[in-house]
Amino acid sequence: DETFKYLEATEGDRVLSQAYFDTYTESDGWSGALTFAGNGFNRKELYKVFVVEAGTFNYSGTLGNPNDVIIPISTGWNWIGVVADRNIPLNTALASLNPADGDVIKGQRTFAVYQTGLGWTGSLDFLEPTKGYMLFSSNTGTLRYPANNGLQPTEAQLKSANRLIA
Repeated sequence: DETFKYLEATEGDRVLSQAYFDTYTESDGWSGALTFAGNGFNRKELYKVFVVEAGTFNYSGTLGNPNDVIIPISTGWNWIGVVADRNIPLNTALASLNPADGDVIKGQRTFAVYQTGLGWTGSLDFLEPTKGYMLFSSNTGTLRYPANNGLQPTEAQLKSANRLIA
C-alpha cells in the first residue's frame, strides 16, 4: 500500500481495520484484504498498526467540512476516525448520536462512559484529529462531526503529515 511506502516494514507487521487486515512478509510485501479488496484506508475509520520497529508513514489529503462526512454507527463496537482539523470536545463531537447509559468510547489511553444527565464522562475529554477511537453503541445512528464554524478550508486542512508509529 502507498501509505506504508516509506515505512521500513518487518516480517509480521500488520494493519487492521474493523473488517480487514494486511500483513507484511519479506516475499510479498504488504498483502491482505485491506490492500487487495480495494478497501484501502478511509479517514472515517480507526486502524490498528502493529510493527516490530518504530518508524513513520506519510499520508495527505483534503479535509473539507467534517459535517459533510457521514459515519454510520452500528450497535456494538465501531472503529471510528476523526475527520476534523482541531480537537473537538467529546460531548460536542458525539452530539449527533443517541447514546444510552453505559455506552463507551475509548482511545489508546483514555475512555469515557455515557450517563443520562451527565453526558460523556471519564478521562477522554475531546477527540483529536488523525486519531481513531472505539465506540460501543447500544443504538444505531449516524455520526456527523460539527462543521468548521463556517470557516473556509485552511492550509492546516490541506496537509501532508508524518505519523510516528511506536
